[in-house]
Amino acid sequence: MTKEYKFDKKAVWKYLYKPIIITFSAHILTGLLITIISRNTDLGNVFIVFITIIVIWAIIFMLPLLILYLNHRKLSKSTLFKVREDGTFTFESALNSMQFSSEEITKVKLWLSPPSFDDRIDFLYFGKYHFTTIYTEKNEPINISCLVFDCTREVFTEKLINKERKIFPLMGTNNR
Repeated sequence: MTKEYKFDKKAVWKYLYKPIIITFSAHILTGLLITIISRNTDLGNVFIVFITIIVIWAIIFMLPLLILYLNHRKLSKSTLFKVREDGTFTFESALNSMQFSSEEITKVKLWLSPPSFDDRIDFLYFGKYHFTTIYTEKNEPINISCLVFDCTREVFTEKLINKERKIFPLMGTNNR
């Protein structure tokens, strides 16, 4: 049996829409609590509180999330990664295509944000982004985004995986 991993709507939901909904809802609820606790009935002040909260949300949560999402999406849109039961792998992208076996893999680097690296709670919600770099004996390193393949620990053995910490896990930047 062959498992195929590709960029799909489930990944967009998990890594983009869900964090947006959760963080935006939390900030709106915070604004409601501030308004209720302060017993503020002046609509001008309530409006200022909500605009301030939305601007803070956009800068602290939305901007980094969009930067990571667009970076990963750009490099993953046409990527297909196949894992076969016999231990062979196929990687296809717009730039190249290659097939290799598990014996040809020298190491696998799993690039994680600090909260994921330390198995901590990710309060910023964009710390779930990660990517995998597979090194083979004869080919260039293969980078695969979490938008395509987020099962690195299930497919490869812990002995083969080297976890690396990256504060902002952008693909294509110092990940060799």
